[in-house]
Amino acid sequence: MPRCIYIIYVFTSFITCFARESVIEYNIYKMQGAIRMQISTEKENSKLTVTVSGRIDTVTAPELKKYVLDHMEGITEMALDLADVEYVSSAGLRALLQIHKDMSKQGKLKLLNINTAVKEIFGMIGFSRIFTIE
Repeated sequence: MPRCIYIIYVFTSFITCFARESVIEYNIYKMQGAIRMQISTEKENSKLTVTVSGRIDTVTAPELKKYVLDHMEGITEMALDLADVEYVSSAGLRALLQIHKDMSKQGKLKLLNINTAVKEIFGMIGFSRIFTIE
């Protein structure tokens, strides 16, 4: 299989990221008994860690963006832990860019625990130059 087809398949089919226990949990869109995305947060002073699991897709990306932007007040350091994200669509990538843009006005954002496939995609589309990835 040619590399470019593989990359497009990875980009449009699955990207994994996120997981952890936390204080606040937010479940989005239960479909047929399954949770599409779960968000949990830990806040310590002006530092916020947001852990996401599930899918960041056309349905859930706007909810992720809204949730994070609603919780940014007074935050100077934010970490998005992407260890258990199963899929990120182009809508999810746009949501991450918007979160980064808004957070850069008041502090720093870093992405944590991104798997190899996601890092490769981020590198190809230029996200690795925009985001701090650990």
